[in-house]
Amino acid sequence: MTDTNKEKDKYGRKTWDEEEYALKAKQRYAKKPILSDTNNKPKTAHDYLKLRSEQISQIDKLQKISFVSSLNSNNAGFYCDVCHRKFKDNLKYIDHLNSKEHLVNSGFDDDSNINGNNVDITLDQVIDRLRQLSEKKNLKNGDDGVIDFSKNIELRKSIEEKQREKKRLKRQRKRQKQQ
Repeated sequence: MTDTNKEKDKYGRKTWDEEEYALKAKQRYAKKPILSDTNNKPKTAHDYLKLRSEQISQIDKLQKISFVSSLNSNNAGFYCDVCHRKFKDNLKYIDHLNSKEHLVNSGFDDDSNINGNNVDITLDQVIDRLRQLSEKKNLKNGDDGVIDFSKNIELRKSIEEKQREKKRLKRQRKRQKQQ
């Protein structure tokens, strides 16, 4: 500090040399490394989805207390490196991952870019795909497309019987506690 830093104004407060501190701030800023945001942004749709699934898998850890943070975040919580935003709970964080703002900041402007293709899909293609999926499901279940209603009715009756039995036992326990 120079001698001018020790001077006082008419109210008794210290006066500071603004030029000296501006120069120090510029020097400190010049020494500070510049972090580029390009390292955090995914380059392809696959990278984006992989990064997103990793972020969501961190949230899905059950029975554990953990804080998801980044080098750029100072406090606990969920931090988005792409948008530089902080969230206190996982629901807001997941909503943000699906938001338009996050997708634009990630380099994806619309849903077609997220999927990685810009192909127009026709109604015939959708119908054909649904037919293929239903055939695949039927083959997997071993069904020939025939529905056995009597089997379904018996199954439903057994489920209802179990529910009635469960309610009856619950009522009995309640009566025993009251006595």
